[in-house]
Order: sequence, then structure tokens, then C-alpha cells
Amino acid sequence: MKDITISGMVLSSAAVETIVSLAVKNVEGVVGLSGADQSAGPIARLFASASKEAVDVDVSEDEKLIISVRLEAEYGYVLPELADKVRTAVADAIEVQINAPVERIDVYVDAVRFN
Repeated sequence: MKDITISGMVLSSAAVETIVSLAVKNVEGVVGLSGADQSAGPIARLFASASKEAVDVDVSEDEKLIISVRLEAEYGYVLPELADKVRTAVADAIEVQINAPVERIDVYVDAVRFN
């Protein structure tokens, strides 16, 4: 686990990943983060912690966050629109919780699930 230093504050990457994963899981159309146990019930998946592959956080040279999110989408949602909603949710959560600038948020849809 690495520490992230931004705006004079040191955070564990796990803390930032938790903020990101909770924001993503609250977006309608997201089944869960990639790597979560899909055989588990919806409540268990909702509160599962982010797997190492699902959320990655780095800091650019100019101290802005670079966030990658891997998720599974629910069938029937327009994927580019879903990705935009995920980016907005993550950016809002980072702004409220950390007040750190974000360089970019990359969204990867690894699977589409029929629920």
C-alpha cells in the first residue's frame, strides 16, 4: 500500500480507493467493481472492498490525482453515459472528501451483466 501526498496531506491509497469505490457503487447501472464476487448477493457486493485491480490511484507531477476504475455494468445502460456518470460521481466525492484536484478519471467497463 502506498501513501499519496497531495496538497500537503498524506493519505493511504486505500483511503482514496475506498472513497472512489463507494462513489462508483452508488451510480445507477454499475453492478460492482471488477474483481468483486459476483456470486455474492447485491448487498454483499455493494459493501465489498475494492479489489487491487478495480481502483488505482496515482499522483501526477503537478500533484493531481489520476484515477482508474474498472467496473461491471448492468445490461441496458448506455456505456458512454454510464462512464460519464461514474466520472462525475468520483470527481464529486474526491472534491468533498479530499478537496484534491483530479487530472483524469479513466473508466474501464470489464463486463456487462444481466440482472
